[in-house]
Amino acid sequence: MIIQQVITTTSAQVVHIVCSESAAGSLRAALVPPKYVIGFPEDLSIGPLWKLDEKRGQAFRDEWLRENINDGMDDFVNQNKLMNTIREIQDIPSNLPIYIWCGSNAEEQCGLRFLLYLLRDKTNEVVLINTGEQRAINHQWNMEMYDVKRLSAKERLFFQQQWESLAQTKDVCRLLLHQQIQAVQESYYDNLIMSTIGQRHKEQGDTDFIQTGVFISELLTSMDAPPNIFFLEYRIRYLVYSEVFELKGIPKSMHHYSVKLRKKPL
Repeated sequence: MIIQQVITTTSAQVVHIVCSESAAGSLRAALVPPKYVIGFPEDLSIGPLWKLDEKRGQAFRDEWLRENINDGMDDFVNQNKLMNTIREIQDIPSNLPIYIWCGSNAEEQCGLRFLLYLLRDKTNEVVLINTGEQRAINHQWNMEMYDVKRLSAKERLFFQQQWESLAQTKDVCRLLLHQQIQAVQESYYDNLIMSTIGQRHKEQGDTDFIQTGVFISELLTSMDAPPNIFFLEYRIRYLVYSEVFELKGIPKSMHHYSVKLRKKPL
């Protein structure tokens, strides 16, 4: 297998896994060679997780993402990235310690549990680098800054079992509340979206259209734990289709259309 050959021929003494491709790129740039870094390509705080380690679960998730999330990525590329990354993780040689970088947010905590589930049959030493309240993507990679802990067999089993519970559900939105991953309704952010745009109209003294990308940026700054921006854009489109918002433009991306509250009939 090509992926197995790539890993076994590396002179790196450790495999690093990060729950973000962009963060993985930063880590590759920061680490001293030799190094081997895997970036997990998807945000598991959104979309179905049902049987994600199996092809049917991956197809189920891919269908939901394709129908609802407008991230501009090619569907075929996304699906192949996920499959290849899962295979790459499963093919890590047993002699290499595995360092998982993870922050206290829903995306990385869901990713951590899935990674440990994929590694459940491996005897590798697994070390968790907890970046705390910061996202691992903050580009500061000095391990001395963070809580570094070797996971015991009991701790690994705990995370694996949590993933098994998540993988039995078909929820599509998860938050980290009180350090626990909790599923919420798909409409969880709808009231906040509507009230925020209503406040914007009130402050401006009019109901002009607001460019969606700009509105989402403003919305994120008011949130303590910002969710996936493409999930917010999906909910804005839902409110358009539900005739809560009016639309101007073509919603092929958040930067191609604007929205405003629909006037209520007299």
